Amino acid sequence: MPRRYIFSSESVGEGHPDKVCDTISDTVLDACLAHDRHSRVACETYAKSNIVIVGGEITTKAKLDYVQIVRDTVREIGYVNDDDVFHADKIFVLERGRIVESGRHQELVDLKGLYYAMWRQQIGERGWRSTPAAVHT
Repeated sequence: MPRRYIFSSESVGEGHPDKVCDTISDTVLDACLAHDRHSRVACETYAKSNIVIVGGEITTKAKLDYVQIVRDTVREIGYVNDDDVFHADKIFVLERGRIVESGRHQELVDLKGLYYAMWRQQIGERGWRSTPAAVHT
């Protein structure tokens, strides 16, 4: 009797969230290994609208700026147009599910609105940082 196999594959277009997420995860892995060849990386990336989450387990001696890795990867993919909801350098501040502020980090700090208040609270005990530790793209 012949064996039966089920063959399945997924094909998505350039810029599709699955490809974006895979590219970010691969870039995190590459960055870890570039600095520490003994790194152990099991990370997954999730993206929806303007939010990127990188999660999992990473054991490495490398000191990496994961927010910058995500932003650089999204920028390299091409999400840099001001009319893109998903944007490499734009931050969207949500309140009750609505975008109440948007812009780049320094623009939002200069507004002294909700983003500024959250950013100040975040850096309060740790001292000044040039960029927030976690932001939405």
